[in-house]
Amino acid sequence: MSKEEEKTQEEFAIMERADETQIIQELQGHYLEEFVYSFEVGSRRVVGLSWAGIKECSYRLGGIEVESCQIEDKGDGWTVLCKASDKFKGSSRFGVSTQSKTMKLKDGSAVADEFSLQKCVSKAQRNAIRRLIPELFIKNFVDRYLAEHGKAPKAVAPAVAPAVTQPVYLAPEEVGESLANANLNVSMVEIEVSESGMTVRPAKYLNTLTWTQFNGSLRQLGFFWISAGKDSRWERK
Repeated sequence: MSKEEEKTQEEFAIMERADETQIIQELQGHYLEEFVYSFEVGSRRVVGLSWAGIKECSYRLGGIEVESCQIEDKGDGWTVLCKASDKFKGSSRFGVSTQSKTMKLKDGSAVADEFSLQKCVSKAQRNAIRRLIPELFIKNFVDRYLAEHGKAPKAVAPAVAPAVTQPVYLAPEEVGESLANANLNVSMVEIEVSESGMTVRPAKYLNTLTWTQFNGSLRQLGFFWISAGKDSRWERK
């Protein structure tokens, strides 16, 4: 492997770990505004979009949505294939991601990663959506971000697995109240509770804008979207 290839792999690994940190923060209900990553590999500075930045670009463009995600359990890991489409341009792209069910700590030991599936799904969605965003749009977005913020925050790969707090229990009425407080029509969804967690299903057709609004509010509460045709829903374990 050439030095250039080694640098490229190192860049990719840093971005992957930084995005995983964002995914965990998002699951814990944090608002993410770190849209651009900036870090150095050797003497070279690398600037690129974070997972939050890709979603922000997608939101500003409009019309981009993830249509389906195929999840495959590989035993010791996950493989997820997602399809994203741009309804305005009539084009679609696929994104794939693989994720181990364990993660390594700084001392080299391995522990179970309880968020491995969520990470894999989010990264597959990221990869699919990213392919639908024009490169010129990304360049302009990054340039504007750097101009407004002076410089991009430095992406630092976590030395150890990020601390994960236990999710707070939410009753169905609390979820409904939170959605109502976000000016969403709660009658458009059905909230169900089971032994494995909570599920929110569309009770009526949700157009792109309405789905995006529900998705944003529910993700803040720890739900993640599962695209499965007529059985598509948000879940929270």
